[in-house]
Amino acid sequence: MQADILADKAVHQVDSFSLPTGWDIGPVNLFLIFGEKLTLVDTGHRSWEQFNLALRQKGLTLNDIQQIVITHHHTDHVGLLERILAAHPVPVYGHPNAAPYLSREPSFLAWHREFLDTFYRQLGIPDDLLKAFWRKWEERKEAQEAVPLSGVLKEGEPIPGLEDWIAIETKGHAQSHIALYRKPDQVLISGDHIFQHTPSNAFLEPPIIPQTPRQPHLIQYREHLKKVGQLPVQIVLPGHGPAIDDLSALVEDRLQIIERQVEKVKRLLSRNQPKTAFQLMTELYPSMYRDHLPLAVSEVVGRLDVLIERQEVAEEIRQGIRYYRLLG
Repeated sequence: MQADILADKAVHQVDSFSLPTGWDIGPVNLFLIFGEKLTLVDTGHRSWEQFNLALRQKGLTLNDIQQIVITHHHTDHVGLLERILAAHPVPVYGHPNAAPYLSREPSFLAWHREFLDTFYRQLGIPDDLLKAFWRKWEERKEAQEAVPLSGVLKEGEPIPGLEDWIAIETKGHAQSHIALYRKPDQVLISGDHIFQHTPSNAFLEPPIIPQTPRQPHLIQYREHLKKVGQLPVQIVLPGHGPAIDDLSALVEDRLQIIERQVEKVKRLLSRNQPKTAFQLMTELYPSMYRDHLPLAVSEVVGRLDVLIERQEVAEEIRQGIRYYRLLG
């Protein structure tokens, strides 16, 4: 069992426990909100026995949970959802963009793969690397049953069964991402939007509606960081790592990091010799891009989106490949 991030803090109505993920990000924090309905926020991943042990240590059982809210659709936050619901069916709430991921809609999953395959090729990613990526994708893909949302949560909407709690859209890390906010206590349950111990990542995802433009994920993430930084918040309870006491200062630090990362990409570009995103990935992440291709793509494309928005970089498509060159 991992350390409780609220071990030395008192937060009205909220308790927490953490479960291992086996990933570099570290344990995932789950939260129990004792409102009108006892609400579990996120489920953890592959830790069924430890999940139930954590509940027992708090004097609870699975049957005490009355509803579940998910901050986003990533596996470490919803991996136990199917098993929990099989043993104890309760309503599940989340952002509407989480629905196609949780319901495992075949047409959406096919579109998801089609978009990534096409877009990655346009970035100049070689065929052998792409084939290796899809092999790993299939090996790691887990069989999951469809889990429909019982209700959806959008910006500013109250959360059923939780007095004074509202949903805050915090897209960028995922297009399905929300935070939970209680203004009277100035508490923010932030999911993976921001961490104390390490910067979070904005991830490139296919558009939820096929054949529509993709969202510029880093631009979106940056704007939503600014939004939460303006909220009156006393304590942030993140999806990983320790609680955050000074949100506005941390947001400013993360925005500065993004700016430095954008400038680093800009320095690698020139006016006369355009580069592909893949070339930039090999320069920025020579030891990482092969094993963590979606992360490398997300980092580079996100920064290019910012530079294009600022009209400092132009994108040109030649024979189906996207090239980027410096303007001015």
